[in-house]
Amino acid sequence: MSEGSNYSMNPNHPEIQKLETDHSGVSTPLPLREGQGGGSPPSVLIVEDDADLLSFLASHFAQDYTVLTAVNGIEALQQLSQNAVS
Repeated sequence: MSEGSNYSMNPNHPEIQKLETDHSGVSTPLPLREGQGGGSPPSVLIVEDDADLLSFLASHFAQDYTVLTAVNGIEALQQLSQNAVS
């Protein structure tokens, strides 16, 4: 039986910082809270079956977004049917 995959993410890595500050490349940042009317933050749905990676992504994006999570496609569809994702 295989061990699975291991992921390591460092949001302070220079290449990640470059993506967040250099908007001339292919990567387009998601809209920030200030750009939304009504004062409520935009929402994002994160679908990931690895619990550690899902937790990391959710906590990272929670600073600027209302975060919804799902561990598979079925849960994602349930989240979308019950919540508006902007």
